[in-house]
Amino acid sequence: MSAVVFVRRGAGVARLPAPVALEYPTGSLWLWGELEREPGGVWPTPAMWVPDVASACSGTTSLVTDAAQQPLELVPLSAQEVADNQNRNDGRRLALRPLGGFVADNIGYLFYQELLLGPGFFDEELLATSLCRLGDRRTPCDRAQHEQIWERSRFNWGHAAWLAADDTVYLYGCQRPAAFEDSCSVARAALPLIGQLAAVEYYNFAQGWIADSGNTTVLFEGPSAVTVMFNAHANAFVAVSPNIWDSRFEVRVADEPWGDFRGARLLFDALPPNNKCSSRLVPPSWAAARLLERQGVRPSESLDLTAAALDPEDYRLE
Repeated sequence: MSAVVFVRRGAGVARLPAPVALEYPTGSLWLWGELEREPGGVWPTPAMWVPDVASACSGTTSLVTDAAQQPLELVPLSAQEVADNQNRNDGRRLALRPLGGFVADNIGYLFYQELLLGPGFFDEELLATSLCRLGDRRTPCDRAQHEQIWERSRFNWGHAAWLAADDTVYLYGCQRPAAFEDSCSVARAALPLIGQLAAVEYYNFAQGWIADSGNTTVLFEGPSAVTVMFNAHANAFVAVSPNIWDSRFEVRVADEPWGDFRGARLLFDALPPNNKCSSRLVPPSWAAARLLERQGVRPSESLDLTAAALDPEDYRLE
């Protein structure tokens, strides 16, 4: 799943933008498409292991490194792809961008985009969305057996994912019909078939699960990307997103993975820089979970997410 988070940067890293997160039983693996290097260049597809929110706040975490103590390229380009980039003369290059995923039996399933970037700073072309597996979070994804699932899809499928108890994987995808506007829907596939396009079904409000991705129903819309996860405290599916126009985070709640997520409610306002962790906010999924824990919500109780019930201290890491 994707996340909005700022953490302490390590040596040689110019800045840390928002990462993608894979949630393991013992912690969270944060991944980036690229990180700017100091004094120049980029680190491609680096990652950071975060065992808990306290570690994220204290800055005791660092990027996963390789044998040479350099940031590990978790989703590496092949030798041929590197050579092709070096031989290009059109100002473009192939890049890989982690999109989202899930963990099953301690194996990470990571969806990532294959993109052509350049020549301009904002120029990018989506070639495909692919899947690779992380057998060990300290070693690169094995792209030798990677699967290209969607080519130039209208939706960015795999932006978020949830694995149900019956081994059904629910995949959330968003499209951007206009600037600062995301429309999101859901697809599903059985875990053993997750890398096969023919095994993916898409939700349609009138017809149920269908094979035609072009007729999927939009579940919710927002001004920016959404993190979707199941929250045990509320016994519900929770979609969290930043509202860039109002400087706040919003939450949508549904009873089913394909449920009605409409009706965004305030989760919390963006925090002012007045505490030691002011520049490092936890991911929205963590903030939502912490809010529900603080409120003592249990599956049999209603979910109160009104503004009056919120305390900014719930989102500060001391």
